Amino acid sequence: LLLSHPIYSASVVLGSILVFAGVGSLSAERVKLKPQTRLCLAAGVLWGWVGFHALFGDRLFETALALPMGYRVGLAVLLLSVLAFFLGWPFPTGLRILQRDFPRLVPWAWGINGCASVVGAVLGKALAMSLGLQGVMLLACALYGVAVIVSRYGFTSPAEDGIRGS
Repeated sequence: LLLSHPIYSASVVLGSILVFAGVGSLSAERVKLKPQTRLCLAAGVLWGWVGFHALFGDRLFETALALPMGYRVGLAVLLLSVLAFFLGWPFPTGLRILQRDFPRLVPWAWGINGCASVVGAVLGKALAMSLGLQGVMLLACALYGVAVIVSRYGFTSPAEDGIRGS
């Protein structure tokens, strides 16, 4: 509704997410933080961003509807860019951790990521129809909260747990 037509919405959303998630993926390793800290930071930013939109998105949307189309496109790109940029961090960072500590799990990570991408797209639409967009966003906040906890405390090195990586 913000961009007046589904074609515009799909183009802006998909384009923005692909570009900014790609930039995020490229930049993830350049951020000089421990991988677990990087994962925690990304999940925390995503949690805060999604929570902000779940709580204040309706007011922002209503205000933006009065703007000319170019401004609405710019606003949509701006709002999606932060989200997509940090969505680009977890997978390459997690792969680096797995490659270092548990290399035999890397193919599983790719498979799980592919499956989750397909299932998530369908499940997200179904949940939005059942719970509403705000409900899905609050659920996403809860899941990102779990991701913060798992990224901080869920990884142990092979030396700590006695499992060998190769």
